[in-house]
Amino acid sequence: LTDLRALPAAALADLGAALARVHRRRFDWWGAPFGGARRPLAAFHARLAATLDALVARFFARDAALAGALPAYRAAALALPAPESAALVMIDVDATQFLAAGGRITGLVDTDAYVVAPRALDLIGYEYELDAASAAAFAEGYRTILPLPDLRAVRPVYRYLYRLLEVQGAVPLEAWMAWPALFDAHPGEGRVAHPPGG
Repeated sequence: LTDLRALPAAALADLGAALARVHRRRFDWWGAPFGGARRPLAAFHARLAATLDALVARFFARDAALAGALPAYRAAALALPAPESAALVMIDVDATQFLAAGGRITGLVDTDAYVVAPRALDLIGYEYELDAASAAAFAEGYRTILPLPDLRAVRPVYRYLYRLLEVQGAVPLEAWMAWPALFDAHPGEGRVAHPPGG
């Protein structure tokens, strides 16, 4: 595939349901799926803040926009509550990692970037692959298995992380952060949360 938005609504709903089935398996730790350290959920956002520091220091120290935004996003990460659970998450989700035939997804070609992390991180990645119509179909399928998590509180921090990881390339920070919020939970779904400072 080159564009998930080109899939028919039924295929997008199937993809959403398939992701929710993956997310149904919950973990009470985060880290590498196979081997490696398993860390407590209570430490997730502190480690995320440290990771933001490390990424900026190593790759973006001379980028005024990304480096200048670090203190606010680091503080926001530290203010977030611990995730309630974790799931398998593909950090570098991209349409080109899927195979399709006849308007249906038939395979996944790149699974080396899976981690155990909050499922919200996965959905933040999918927001950049979809538009309003395709996200609605995807979310409809997801909701047949699980409610959408509330992304409002974590979205700014997780989006900043993804920008530092350049999962969609070197997009200007302002445009990246202004991308439409496509997976906000419906009333009664997910946990009620408020954005940092809100």
